[in-house]
Amino acid sequence: MVYITAIIVCPVLSYCISILAGHLVIPYIYSFFSWLNGAPFKTGDHVQVLCKNNYGKVGKIQQVGEYRGVKISVVHTDESLEIYEPSQLLKVAK
Repeated sequence: MVYITAIIVCPVLSYCISILAGHLVIPYIYSFFSWLNGAPFKTGDHVQVLCKNNYGKVGKIQQVGEYRGVKISVVHTDESLEIYEPSQLLKVAK
């Protein structure tokens, strides 16, 4: 009986603790890495894209909106407008 309890209770308890810890820690990790990348961004800042199809391209921030954090619209050289999270951008000097 003790082994069955250990086999069932321990994984369920570990899962519950990890879900709770993840919800408390992960948002702060994203905020920290965004801060390291130069956030908060302002309209007119030049940024380099760190993910998606436009990896490595430099664009200019056209608008900063708010939806579950900050979403940023960047115009590339071909005038396409895309939305990125602050953790997906790196501020560059121009």
